[in-house]
Amino acid sequence: AILVFLPGLAEIKMLYEQLQSNSLFNNRRSNRCVIHPLHSSLSSEEQQAVFVKPPVGVTKIIISTNIAETSITIDDVVYVIDSGKMKEKRYDASKGMESLEDTFVSQANALQRKGRAGRVASGVCFHLFTSHHYNHQLLKQQLPEIQRVPLEQLCLRIKILEMFSTHNLQSVFSRLIEPPHADSLRASKIRLRDLGALTLDEKLTPLGYHLASLPVDVRIGKLMLFGSIFRCLDPALTIAASLAFKSPFVSPWDKKEEANQKKLEFAFANSDYLALLQAYK
Repeated sequence: AILVFLPGLAEIKMLYEQLQSNSLFNNRRSNRCVIHPLHSSLSSEEQQAVFVKPPVGVTKIIISTNIAETSITIDDVVYVIDSGKMKEKRYDASKGMESLEDTFVSQANALQRKGRAGRVASGVCFHLFTSHHYNHQLLKQQLPEIQRVPLEQLCLRIKILEMFSTHNLQSVFSRLIEPPHADSLRASKIRLRDLGALTLDEKLTPLGYHLASLPVDVRIGKLMLFGSIFRCLDPALTIAASLAFKSPFVSPWDKKEEANQKKLEFAFANSDYLALLQAYK
């Protein structure tokens, strides 16, 4: 089998459509190849298809994001094509927004991808970048996650610990091996104050104490607590669960338009969250 690493869903879709328009690779017309996309947003049934071994003489091609880098092992892969790109979660403290950005893989990622080739037999990996680029322009490791994510939940977890309850947050974070940027910490403290979880002198409020005990993002935690206070806990939990995990709406690969049409049937009060609740009910 051939495993192709691409950065995201848009690139997978583009390559998939290009291969399907070619008579040599088309799933329905060709007896020589079968193509499977692999992405976390696909249903579990669609993801399971990548493990099925094709008949003798048929080449299986898997087009995947870095979900196939460490999360799963497809044991019949012998060839790997590494585009050298991936989507990485980044956090912009100035905008208070998380986003998935196209970035180059690190050297560690490239080695991991190479290791996917030939798990049970000798294999070949094609990296679509030069050795000079690998040696001089790729980072040895990915940026540590603490420098790429919002810190609100972590700030609260630190403050709830007795040993750190009187400490300044900056002094605690500065002891880390690779501490987060000062701007990111400052923005997190401002958001916690706006939420009513932290006081100006960095003390936990009663709301902050309860949010620190919940293993979810602070905004989702506040939604759950207020759902309980206003006696609408059941719908609040349904919305919180879908926000904390991923949308329960599934868009099968070849039925995107039908899926969007179905989703519109649940539209309610111009709210995505209430549409989601309608669908769940």
